Amino acid sequence: MVLKHRSGWGYETLMREVSDLLPLRRFCRLGLAQRVPDESTVRKLTRRLGPEVVHELTRLVIAMARREKRFRPRAARIDATVVEADIRYRTDAGLASDGVGALAREGRKLAKRSGAGARRCGIDRVLLGCGCGR
Repeated sequence: MVLKHRSGWGYETLMREVSDLLPLRRFCRLGLAQRVPDESTVRKLTRRLGPEVVHELTRLVIAMARREKRFRPRAARIDATVVEADIRYRTDAGLASDGVGALAREGRKLAKRSGAGARRCGIDRVLLGCGCGR
C-alpha cells in the first residue's frame, strides 16, 4: 500500500512490478519463492483499512527510512540520453507518392484475386471490363 501511494501506480501495475523487481519484493518482505498477493486482495485490504490508516502507514515507513538513512526525499535520478537521428519531415509530394504506392499495391492484390479472367488495358493497368475497346 505504501508503494502504491508513493508511486501512483494502479493495483494491477503495482502487483506486476512487485512480482518482477527484486528490490520491491525485498521492500514488501516477500521471498523469491513466495507468491505475490492478487491485486483484488490488496484492493480489499486497502478499502477495509481506510485512507487514514494507509496514509499513516506511509508516513511511518518514510519516517523510519529517514532515521535509518535509507531515504533521501529530494534525490532524483535522471537519464538524459540523447541520440542523434535524421528527421525526415513529411511533404505533400511524399504523402501523394505513398498514396499512389498504396493504390498500386491494392491493384496488384485485386489482379491476383481476379485471376485469368481480367483484361489488361495499357501497360500496368489491370481492369475488369473497363470498356475502352482494346
